[in-house]
Amino acid sequence: MGFTVSVVPEKLSFKEKYQKQSFTLTLKENTREKKDAVLLGSLTWVDDTEKYVVRSPIVATTVRPISL
Repeated sequence: MGFTVSVVPEKLSFKEKYQKQSFTLTLKENTREKKDAVLLGSLTWVDDTEKYVVRSPIVATTVRPISL
């Protein structure tokens, strides 16, 4: 059970302080064997010198929405 994760772009380059950039995170469910699962993880960005680390939490679920 799990998800395949892809991030575009894979690398962000900042030239100025407080500069903002966007990225797209895509999750694709690997299997449907286990229903109603909630998975936790994180996306971690590290600079080239490994001095700075930014971690974004990720929560993914296989719970299907209820139609009203």
